Amino acid sequence: MLILLRSLLLRVWLVLVTAVIGTLAFVTLARRDWALALGKFWSRTVLFGARIFCGIDHRIEDPRNMPTSGALVAAKHQSFWETMALTVILPKPCFILKKELLMIPMFGWWLRACGFIPIDRKSGINAMRSIIERAEKEAAAGYQVLIFPEGTRMQPGTTGTYHPGVAGIYSKLGLPCYPIAHNSGLYWKQPGLIRHPGTITVSFLPAVPPGLSRKGFMAELQEVIETKSLDLAGIAREEEPEDVLPEIAAEKKKAKSPISPGAN
Repeated sequence: MLILLRSLLLRVWLVLVTAVIGTLAFVTLARRDWALALGKFWSRTVLFGARIFCGIDHRIEDPRNMPTSGALVAAKHQSFWETMALTVILPKPCFILKKELLMIPMFGWWLRACGFIPIDRKSGINAMRSIIERAEKEAAAGYQVLIFPEGTRMQPGTTGTYHPGVAGIYSKLGLPCYPIAHNSGLYWKQPGLIRHPGTITVSFLPAVPPGLSRKGFMAELQEVIETKSLDLAGIAREEEPEDVLPEIAAEKKKAKSPISPGAN
């Protein structure tokens, strides 16, 4: 009951913060740096509320691996939490996101002002060419082009399909790809309202060097992200009550065959 109450308080905080800060959105639409600064401020404010109301904090593991200039970043996607957190943590994030999000009044306008890259999944190869061209431009301008390779949120301990678009971007940019693993889904559960107290670990893994074949890159990227994600989920489960995420143990056993535990 207490966790539910705290989760409801966070939801109220989110609505109020969005309403107040949203009034400034029109002012920031004229300049990209203003829009991104507003997004960072909004994200910090929501994360502050998560810490105060729900006891959700985070720590960064191996920050020396974090890119500080133009780069390709590939992250595990488990909840909305990492979208906010990476907006704050990365110096100049540029998300690749679903085109449908741009259609949302106000929010979509702000996403456009931030210069984020929309993907139209129905347009196939033409959309991929456009994304690669934009990614080249943004990386050259010093932005960290961030993609969720699975394309959708996954429960902790589960692996989705790693889509080949990330390999196309990687091959064209000729830059290292920085993988990110985390365990946000243990605490910021989605779908649903409940938020569990705890410390989320965001792990910046060693960069995958440029020059690999597409197949080799995809195998390497999935291995490092999934191995670390399973490891973080297992550590969190040992520290938290058994009922936090019962399916993790089964997923870890399943993962031991295709993914070498020694990859870390």
